[in-house]
Amino acid sequence: MKQIAFVFLMVFYFVCYNTSAQSQYDVSIDWLEDKEYFLEKENVQVLNFSGAYYEFTKHHLPLYKNKIRLPENTKDVDVQLLVIEKELMPNKDLQKLNSSESIDNLSWRIVREGKVPYLILSFLPIIDDSRVLHFSFTLNLSYSDYTLSKKSVSENSILSEGDWYKIKVNTDGLYKIDRDMLSEMGLDVSNLDPRNIQIYGNGGAMLPEYNATFRHETLEECAIYIRGEQDASFDSNDLIIFYGESPHRWNLNNNQHFEHVQNIYDNSNYYFLHIGNAQGKRVVNDIASLTNNTQVDFYTDRQFYEWEDQNLKHTGREWFGEYFSFNEQYNLNFNFSNRLQDLPIRIKARAVARSSSLSNISCIHNGEEVLNIPITAQMNSEIYVEDGESTADFITNDAVVGLSVTYNRNGNSSAFAYLDYIEVEAKCELKFNGSQLVVREPSTIGEGNITKFNINANSNDFAVWDVTNTNEIRALYVDDLSFTSTTDSLKTFVIHNPNSSNYLNPIFDQKIDNQNLLGQDPAELIIITAPEFLDAAQRLADFHQQADGITVNIATTHQIYNEFSSGKQDLIALRSYLKMLYEKAQTEDEIPDNVLLFGDASFDYKGIGEMNNRYSNQNFVPTFESQYSFKLGPSYCTDDFIAFLDPLEGGQSSIGHDGIDIGVGRLVVQSLTEAEQMVDKIIHYTSANSFGDWRTNICFVADDVDDDAWEFRLQENMDKIAHDIDTSYHNYNINKIYMDAYQQVSSAGGQRYPDARQAIINNVNKGTLIMHYYGHGGEVGWAEERVLELIDINSWENIDNLPVFITATCEFSRYDDSKRISAGEQILLNPNGAGIALFTTTRTITETDAKNLSSSFYKYAIPESSNDYLTFGQVMKSLKNDLSNSPNKSKFTLLGDPALRLPIPKLNVVVTELLNADTFAPIDTIKALSKVLIKGMVVNLDGSVYDEFNGVLKPKVFDKPSQVQTLNNDFENLEPFNFELQQNVLYSGNVTVENGLFEFEFVVPKDIAYANGFGKFSFYASNDTEDAIGAYVDVVIGGFEELAEEDNDGPDIELFMNNTDFMYGGITDESPSLYAVVQDDSGINTTGNGIGHDLVATLDENSQSSIVLNHYYESDLDSYQRGTVSYPFAKLSEGVHHLKIKVWDVHNNSSEAFTEFLVVSNEGLVLQNLMNYPNPFRDFTRIHFEHNRPNIEMDVKLDIYNMNGKLVKSMRNTISESSYANSDFIWYGDSDTGTSIISGIYLCKVSVASTESDEENVISSQMVIIK
Repeated sequence: MKQIAFVFLMVFYFVCYNTSAQSQYDVSIDWLEDKEYFLEKENVQVLNFSGAYYEFTKHHLPLYKNKIRLPENTKDVDVQLLVIEKELMPNKDLQKLNSSESIDNLSWRIVREGKVPYLILSFLPIIDDSRVLHFSFTLNLSYSDYTLSKKSVSENSILSEGDWYKIKVNTDGLYKIDRDMLSEMGLDVSNLDPRNIQIYGNGGAMLPEYNATFRHETLEECAIYIRGEQDASFDSNDLIIFYGESPHRWNLNNNQHFEHVQNIYDNSNYYFLHIGNAQGKRVVNDIASLTNNTQVDFYTDRQFYEWEDQNLKHTGREWFGEYFSFNEQYNLNFNFSNRLQDLPIRIKARAVARSSSLSNISCIHNGEEVLNIPITAQMNSEIYVEDGESTADFITNDAVVGLSVTYNRNGNSSAFAYLDYIEVEAKCELKFNGSQLVVREPSTIGEGNITKFNINANSNDFAVWDVTNTNEIRALYVDDLSFTSTTDSLKTFVIHNPNSSNYLNPIFDQKIDNQNLLGQDPAELIIITAPEFLDAAQRLADFHQQADGITVNIATTHQIYNEFSSGKQDLIALRSYLKMLYEKAQTEDEIPDNVLLFGDASFDYKGIGEMNNRYSNQNFVPTFESQYSFKLGPSYCTDDFIAFLDPLEGGQSSIGHDGIDIGVGRLVVQSLTEAEQMVDKIIHYTSANSFGDWRTNICFVADDVDDDAWEFRLQENMDKIAHDIDTSYHNYNINKIYMDAYQQVSSAGGQRYPDARQAIINNVNKGTLIMHYYGHGGEVGWAEERVLELIDINSWENIDNLPVFITATCEFSRYDDSKRISAGEQILLNPNGAGIALFTTTRTITETDAKNLSSSFYKYAIPESSNDYLTFGQVMKSLKNDLSNSPNKSKFTLLGDPALRLPIPKLNVVVTELLNADTFAPIDTIKALSKVLIKGMVVNLDGSVYDEFNGVLKPKVFDKPSQVQTLNNDFENLEPFNFELQQNVLYSGNVTVENGLFEFEFVVPKDIAYANGFGKFSFYASNDTEDAIGAYVDVVIGGFEELAEEDNDGPDIELFMNNTDFMYGGITDESPSLYAVVQDDSGINTTGNGIGHDLVATLDENSQSSIVLNHYYESDLDSYQRGTVSYPFAKLSEGVHHLKIKVWDVHNNSSEAFTEFLVVSNEGLVLQNLMNYPNPFRDFTRIHFEHNRPNIEMDVKLDIYNMNGKLVKSMRNTISESSYANSDFIWYGDSDTGTSIISGIYLCKVSVASTESDEENVISSQMVIIK
């Protein structure tokens, strides 16, 4: 995480509801000692009061800020503020005031969130040299007729009925469709009445981003001309002629010059042909000419060149073309027909360069420089390039304007540059030579202007169409080689010969299926999916409808483009679709809650990199990219942009303070396989298979102090959040992995924290509801010491306990980079585990941004009542709206299904009695070696016992919190950081719950901390359908039970690999699990308090790397005396390994057990240790063999031969169990015919073949039968 200049602090606004026309608020300011913040690589002391809010990009002074809910029909607010009390500021504080700063003491604005208006009020409580102690403000409201009523929109899409054919165009002009093309499109032209032909389309421009700007809400019919339609037959000489627009448009600037607008989403525009049931819209003929008051015989032609080839930092919207690094020269030609050579040509161009000194791009015509683009020196090493733009006029006699473009590095050999675009504008004679001519002339514009356009042509055999509005095209009256039109605004005309065939040819795209998004009603969940993933999206929608009882709408991106952006890709079309549903809502409850974007996104909207074979296309559902593209920090991508749905929202300039109106989440899948796997994970996450006491755990991970003292706040802020959760929500067990509390180790790749890394891996494997990281990071992992890497993420197989990841770090989940799948994405996409969702970052943020995200998350994700908890999408929406005017909030994103919730149990577990198990007397203190009896029940929300609950309770008893101190591995000048950790488990069990009631007993280990203090009981209960959670914290732990029974015997241990089928020396793959069955009359010690009394495993006699297994022990059902230990190894080397386990009982008696196993390669099917027992045998024998393919279905054939080679018995079976051994075959000494065979030696042959591959192998051994 980098510290950048912009830092924004969040305040939890006071939100209230106002119903009157005037309301007054009284506020007292409690001034505190100055506060220190890290800004622009230095610590700054700032004035401070309780609840102060700061906007450090503007000034360093503290603000009072309030967010006040207003009546829904509020039109405007006037705020009157009265200072009641103030005092002179201390002299030491006066110097912190900058008199040159122009600061508004009082400001306010209205924002809407989900159609609800809020007042955002800001006040600087400093007046001259005084600070305000007490003030009041009054709101005077004015109202409008605004209500939450349903907006009138088209009930159904025109695409919902009939046949529709999508056609593609690329440039402005008149296009023709003939009989052959209609036939190729699949129309029955022999029975086609051309009078019913219709073409629909809304032009080529990108949709406006600002919601209040006009755009068509439905596809509009275009006026067209059909030659020969009068006979109601489409003949071979008939033509459909329509005007098509390029997706790239031109704007007229204030100086009456054209500026091109490159469509960032699509290089094509689309129209829709339809055969209607009535006469289609046609070009209308004007019957008379107007009287002109001005005239012209020229027009302005404009051309541009822009090659989109490189996005320099793989971020933002800006693309560049020609590359200059040595002596490159690029030649470009601009052809203007009938150019007026005595008038100047206007040229404008833009380029970017990376150079340590001033450099420039030159445009040269006929050996003369006609344009110079100076580009300033690149002073900031973090900014990749600087840009330059220039405009110039020049005169030439050439009909074709040729330009040579070169780069002057000014002696800087390492400098390079890229060309962005060149625009050329010229005045041309209004001359018609038979080909169509598109005419625009800015000089004709004026209020009340009626302009006569005089045409140079050989005859009157031409027509002039006014195509300014393609839905209402007019054929103008032509008289004596001229036409007349009003020109109060810029008009576009096409001069053409309607009897010729000199028209452009469109491209048939596809026949589209009927669709009706406009006919949808609002739903609680909206799924926008790439067409490739529609089947998976539908399965997810069905799941949410059935499991959650919510309404779901599905739309593909192509369907949305067809109805809202005239068929072409446009991000704003997604917002327009959501806005349509949003505006249909008649009540607040009808407003959609969440939208899921089902598919990955890319900075490369057009698939340019894929076309050039640089990387694969991953732009399935587009995301918003910032305009800025030269540095990863200030640039960003965000899905928030489609969630600004109110009328006065949606512009880029207001993105920091517009209210988010709908929760947004994204599944970053790139294939149907990934999509189906993601749906499987979501369904599994909510199923009973994912029940478990991992839902009681929250793990906080904090980075260490590397180079700067400010990094101390990483662990300090993380610990504050952890402490707040621990004290506010006792049901959750807090684990803390603060890297500086672990020993740092030097390696060839740099400093590492192997134990911290292993702790993270173990926490995910064991299960945690939330995994929260706070610190430095990037696209490939966490921290400079690499405590989390891609190899770790992809190795996790925790499908039954998927955490939500909160990663308050930099660009960990940059999902729009087509050249890399980020670490955050891989957490989500891991089909066997990792995470279910991420509240994460896509770009560089500040430490303060990280703090804001981290602290605000829990405000909404873990509410006081389990009935109030929000979906992931609503959590992200709420916390972002809390962040108010922070541009960096756009860098936070939700990767995951926004309709999911944290699996917080709705039932509670409570303790009813805490007793001495021997005397049954109530106790309030638990002592070492005392035997304790606990009784309790599962209760409903109202506190009554839930007597229908029958299941299993998993209690954990924690000793008092222990004090931990960091080691200052990297920064010795700081004081070590001290924090509490409550992770020493005195007892962990499995207890039967019957009719909502339970009881269990255990012996308290000798290794408790004897000083009295509060411990904790943590409870989780579940059955096949529901679960419960609870905690009991009013228990004192300490002291020693003097009357405890004596015990001098260690535990009994049986040690296996994977399961109890294992035999000493057996085979495993490279990732086996230790599996031990342990028993002791007094119970097993797992506290971790006593030095050397941990439950540990040692592999290959490497005692320096012994593994503490305290948290991997689990008691058997209703027993504190017997249980199992299971621990997964990973990536063990091939060959023989030795394993030892040491177990202590609660009296600190120990025992050890040993085993040996052989790790074999996964490269081929291995069979080993074929044996039978008993051997010799009389009545029956069991055949045992081992293999290295657990969880793989295999066909097994067992053949038994006598010593003459004759087959006497054959048996078959299919196996697929998780074990590495099989003992399923039993032979009773009979033949295939059922007769008993004689005594002797027999050969046993086992053949195994995988059903999932071509692998097979055979193993044999001898057996003896004695009759």
